[in-house]
Amino acid sequence: GAGKTTLLNILAGYSTKGAKGTITVNGSSTCASQATGRGGARYIRQHDDLREHLTVYEAMSLAAALKLADFNSQERKEKVLEVLALLGLSGTSRTLCRDLSGGQKRRLAVALELLSDPSLLFLDEPTTGLDSSASTSLIALLNGLARGGRTLIATIHQPT
Repeated sequence: GAGKTTLLNILAGYSTKGAKGTITVNGSSTCASQATGRGGARYIRQHDDLREHLTVYEAMSLAAALKLADFNSQERKEKVLEVLALLGLSGTSRTLCRDLSGGQKRRLAVALELLSDPSLLFLDEPTTGLDSSASTSLIALLNGLARGGRTLIATIHQPT
């Protein structure tokens, strides 16, 4: 009701109806909807869009093949394993996406976007649907990403 998602949609370039102008961070466009290759901006929406019939590793490998086309297969595999470890998902690599907990699904959504090493992440209510423990864990993870030099712009319904 307050327009948080609308604001993120505009900032990320997904919904520009009625909006005019250019949004840049350090001289680069924040338009995640047109992002290609590595770096740039990525948008993690409120509702996960995971391929539920794939395992975590398969989902990550598919995303890596699309996002890291200039990597060879070994480099893509190493990047997938690195990001899974960073997000605490190594132990779930053989789990079907549909069988993940809510917190694991949110971390996988972040992991899928981290493959392309974005400098800017938009997150729309990343803690929605998570219990307090999973929310705290996800916020700690996002804090670590921010401390690592990434810019994060997030909407949160009710922080705790």
